[in-house]
Amino acid sequence: MGKSSTVETSARIGSVVAGKYRLNRLLGTGAIGAVYAAVHQFTGKHVALKMIEPGFAEYEGFGVRFLREARAASDIDHPAICDVLDAGREPDGSLYLALELLEGRTLDDAIEANDLRLDEIVEVMVQVLDGIAAAHDRAIVHRDIKPGNIFLTWDANGELRAKIIDFGVAKRTNSGPELFSTQQGAILGTPYYMAPEQAAGDPIDNRADVWAIGAVMFHALTGRPPFDEDSYNRLIARLLNEAPPSLATARRDLPEWLVTAVDGALKRDPGDRWQSARTMRDVLKAQGNAPIELDWEVHEDATVRTEGLFGQEQERPATIRLLDAGESEPSIEIDFEASEPPVTVPEMPQYQDAIAPPAPAAKPRGSGLWLGVALGALVMGLLMLGVGWAVYAHLFE
Repeated sequence: MGKSSTVETSARIGSVVAGKYRLNRLLGTGAIGAVYAAVHQFTGKHVALKMIEPGFAEYEGFGVRFLREARAASDIDHPAICDVLDAGREPDGSLYLALELLEGRTLDDAIEANDLRLDEIVEVMVQVLDGIAAAHDRAIVHRDIKPGNIFLTWDANGELRAKIIDFGVAKRTNSGPELFSTQQGAILGTPYYMAPEQAAGDPIDNRADVWAIGAVMFHALTGRPPFDEDSYNRLIARLLNEAPPSLATARRDLPEWLVTAVDGALKRDPGDRWQSARTMRDVLKAQGNAPIELDWEVHEDATVRTEGLFGQEQERPATIRLLDAGESEPSIEIDFEASEPPVTVPEMPQYQDAIAPPAPAAKPRGSGLWLGVALGALVMGLLMLGVGWAVYAHLFE
């Protein structure tokens, strides 16, 4: 936010929202609003009040996104999901969302500090998987799981607890079409943790969240995400066309069961991944001491349409071309009309094997050729028989 906007948000401190929430201090600001620590004047309950400025409340469906976050998180009602307590609109058009007030830090901050033990990382991700499994049970796909949306706090007993926040781009798999462009979700959801099918604009289901959790866990354990590129274009190209590295290649000291759990989430083909968050959770909890029970059932109603990073839906594979830009970074061109796309990768052979389409199969010989040969032989036989009979009759007249 600009300087004037920051002044405006700070000026709200001390005011009362919706006649009941007194704003005590500013927790953070963003491009479209701010988050305040507030207290309910009648109950004394402390909350985090998330507000969108009036000018953005109706712009590009932000109001719909706010309502989606309120309803999705409220419906799940799980200890690993940040509670949404209230939501509404002020007379000036601004929107507010009252959330439980959390004290602690994000997983993103913890990864940066590099001070979480291995057992703490595993425990945090078990809790995240349990919360996402509860969301999936209610036909909700989060679509934006990343370290910044996982908050770490402590309960009354001093135990580390994970809270999943920001269901603003979540989607119900049993609902109708999007009410607004999900490209907003693509922008907010960094591709470092986005499943390949989601980035490509293909239909997604619960397994897209499983991929994201695997990518977050890879980052927490190694200090970098599975695909780590400074160039946005190169990052997307790798995400769409390469298999992620095994966790074992980055951390050879980790136990096999942990490598199995993370690698099983980061399979490019959704059909090869853990088919549910609950299955991955059980693998982590067992720590190699129990057989893995695979749940390969994915219900048809668990699939949703989504838009990719380029804001277009596609029903067929897209042509992906890396375009050479001389000294600058290559750009990406996608043709969503092609059915069997040729792929051009100038001067970047490392991507050739990953995205080049397979050579067309040889056409099988039809049975018509053999039928023609057989008929030809029959005609020639009959002709020779006729000639022989004519010669015989002429000689013995």
